[in-house]
Amino acid sequence: MNTGSETRVTVKLDPPYDVVVRADLLRDLGSHIPRGARRLMLVFDPNVAGPVPGVVDALRKDGFEVHILAIPSGEAAKSIEVAAAAWQRLGEASFTRTDLIVALGGGATTDLAGFVAATWLRGSPVVYVPTTLLAMVDAAIGGKTGIDIEEGKNLVGAFHQPVAVLCDPVLLESLPAVEMAAGMAEVVKAGLIADPGILDVAWSGPREVINPAGPLLIEVIRRAVAVKAEVVAADPLESGRRSILNYGHTFGHAIEQVEHFEWRHGEAVAVGMVFAAEVAVRAGLMDPSLLGLHRELLSAIGLPTSYQPGRWDRLWPAMRRDKKNQGATRRMVLLEDVGQPVIVRDIPESLLKEAYQAISAVPGAAPYPMSGAAGSPLENPYGLPAYVPPADVPSDRPLDHPSGSRARGWSGDAVDGRGREAAGGDHSSGAWTLEGAGVPAGPSAGAALVTRGDARTGPPAGVLGPPAVVAPPTFGGPAVGPRPPELPPLPPKRPPSPMRRARHLDDQPPNPRE
Repeated sequence: MNTGSETRVTVKLDPPYDVVVRADLLRDLGSHIPRGARRLMLVFDPNVAGPVPGVVDALRKDGFEVHILAIPSGEAAKSIEVAAAAWQRLGEASFTRTDLIVALGGGATTDLAGFVAATWLRGSPVVYVPTTLLAMVDAAIGGKTGIDIEEGKNLVGAFHQPVAVLCDPVLLESLPAVEMAAGMAEVVKAGLIADPGILDVAWSGPREVINPAGPLLIEVIRRAVAVKAEVVAADPLESGRRSILNYGHTFGHAIEQVEHFEWRHGEAVAVGMVFAAEVAVRAGLMDPSLLGLHRELLSAIGLPTSYQPGRWDRLWPAMRRDKKNQGATRRMVLLEDVGQPVIVRDIPESLLKEAYQAISAVPGAAPYPMSGAAGSPLENPYGLPAYVPPADVPSDRPLDHPSGSRARGWSGDAVDGRGREAAGGDHSSGAWTLEGAGVPAGPSAGAALVTRGDARTGPPAGVLGPPAVVAPPTFGGPAVGPRPPELPPLPPKRPPSPMRRARHLDDQPPNPRE
């Protein structure tokens, strides 16, 4: 794998910690263990147990006392019973707050190990060594930990930041292609909410971007990590802006619960993002062309974009238990455009049901099976057309994005994220309002990213990502690979909804886009 030199993205909290991305990082894992820790509990998923003997031997040669704890694979690890077993092992080994938990596995492993670390002695240090793409770009960063209960996913948990996140892309080479595709859902999400450059790379080669040995993967990992690090640093406890990271998760988590967690998280989030786009189009917030981008890009990568019909009565109660809700107020993350997420309150059930009916009326509802051989081809069982790069398109041809991005300004100067609130918008029934949760577009052609804080108090500055994150070509610029398939011509834009005519929270003039 040609991954280049080591990349460090600092999550600027107090204290800060680094997300390190480097091939073969496991070979010197001991050098990344915080000073003062000499005893470790290595918590791992048996599905990725291959590196464990070598890691244990290397750590012991470096002078560490190493204990090991195997936990169930996948969501089965995230139960109170497994957490209790881990607490018991820590107690038997007399672990103190200067000792360390190291989690080797995917997102479920980091969620469980982080929760155990957060609750053991009211807070013990933890290092994450994620082994899946999903965990590298999402689950391991930001300090969210949690376990599942019968009533829903991640309803019991705590915020507990790791002391380091160590990403070795070599670990991805043993993953089935379907797992890589599932992880890419969170990468695409990062592109949609903050960094259009991620979408450029993904469109340049939707199948190549999930190839662990290819040149594109390491770039989107770096960029997605930078997006999450910036948002987490701005809102470590998800009291406001961080909610934008849940784009696609309201409906995605409901699918996971209804399907008894037999869908992969990334598959459910992919459908959830399409659902959110359908809602935004019906709300008059989003141009239908961006809905087309969701469907085309996700399906080209190999992800589902629709769900089975006839299940709304089961999905709706799960959505009402979403963690973003506040009391009786339901909240959902939507997009106005790429890099411009907003949080909308109390969308009527009738509108949400319309969006569900739209995504259940097209092919693409079945997920890939939960098992698959490493390197297995993406055969796309959804009935959607497979992405086949045109043979007659030169690799250096400019990328005319199928959703008309060149004309719509999806990259270029950063856009401020000033909050807006809508008043009086109705759709069938119930009032619904827009909260301030904007976030600017990601780095474009090296431009600094300036973010806004509270609209009433003015704009503190912030910068996304370290210099090591190199900006790839932006929409409308040279592509890394062949063009994607073209979408139909853009439909006429809908008239602005009352939400688009809303005023800024500080009574400034409306945004010129509105």
